[in-house]
Amino acid sequence: MATRDVRRWLLAAGVLLLLVAATACGAPSPGAQPGEGGGAQDGTGGAADRSEGDTAPGEPVVLRAATAFDEGGAFNDGFWIFRDLLEERSDGRVRIEYVGGPEAIPPFELFAALQDGIVDMANLPGAYYTPHIPVVDGVKLSPLLPWEEREQGVYDFWREVHAEQGVVYLGKSSAGVPFNLYVNRALTTPDLSGLSIRPTPVYTAFVEALGGVAVTTAAGEVYTALERGTVDGYGWPGIGITDLGWQEVTNYRIDHGFYQVDVLVVVNQEAWNRLPADVRSLIEEVMAEAERRQIEHYRREAEQELQLIAEAGVEMITFPEEVAAGYVERAYEAGWEALLQVAPQAGQRLRDLYGN
Repeated sequence: MATRDVRRWLLAAGVLLLLVAATACGAPSPGAQPGEGGGAQDGTGGAADRSEGDTAPGEPVVLRAATAFDEGGAFNDGFWIFRDLLEERSDGRVRIEYVGGPEAIPPFELFAALQDGIVDMANLPGAYYTPHIPVVDGVKLSPLLPWEEREQGVYDFWREVHAEQGVVYLGKSSAGVPFNLYVNRALTTPDLSGLSIRPTPVYTAFVEALGGVAVTTAAGEVYTALERGTVDGYGWPGIGITDLGWQEVTNYRIDHGFYQVDVLVVVNQEAWNRLPADVRSLIEEVMAEAERRQIEHYRREAEQELQLIAEAGVEMITFPEEVAAGYVERAYEAGWEALLQVAPQAGQRLRDLYGN
């Protein structure tokens, strides 16, 4: 048996065991807020088990969903907003059954699991599946809000490139959240020369463009690396470091955000095709509304995060206006340069749609 087939079987078996265990224990599905409750609701028939329109009157359509983050993680919030709104608007006709986060499916294997139909829906960063769709790394480079992307053809572009991989792109679940660089040395200019920075693939090119040395470290090791001085800083979204406790070992945040966090909601194509047409339309309408609600939610989260890290002693580094503009511009230059190397044609199409 091929290695991929073995891994697929093991992932499917693991998800099934989680569902059975949750059902046997009578565990509720997650509540309205991340971190409440746990496990999956009863229901063994996901959308992938039905043909189109094959839903008995009064019987809910169930979509099995997994996330790349722990259930209570900040970057699942937008997904819960979408889920709760969908269940409300459908009067319970559509139900998203949460099968788990990284404990169910390793994050970098989630997209393949979605393609294989192990789950019907996933919430994960585009950066986690660039080996499948290289141009998806360009999600972060958008200067637009989600509804502006729909107006300018960007949404249709993402539908097209995802369809080529047997996946339906629904929309964003972290709309409007920027990234920041966090460092443990005071800086007067955006020069990272001599500094070791723990990046992710999202902004490795930017760190290197600023003269920094990219040091690969697992997220679970970042706290210790900062504490010991193994790294001098890291990149992370404008929210979420307090979830990890990193504010305790961080001195400064460069207070000029760049890019957008690229967490997306995607659906298995076969599962999507089997949904009744009116359910598909409802899901798309709700996703568009949920994207608008996320903006305000994450704006509040960002304000709270700033207060929390300030209380922990993290200071803001603010460059003069012209320097700050050049810093952000360099981020996008580095991002586009890296994207066009791996996806020249699709990347240029995307850039033309963005207009930047």
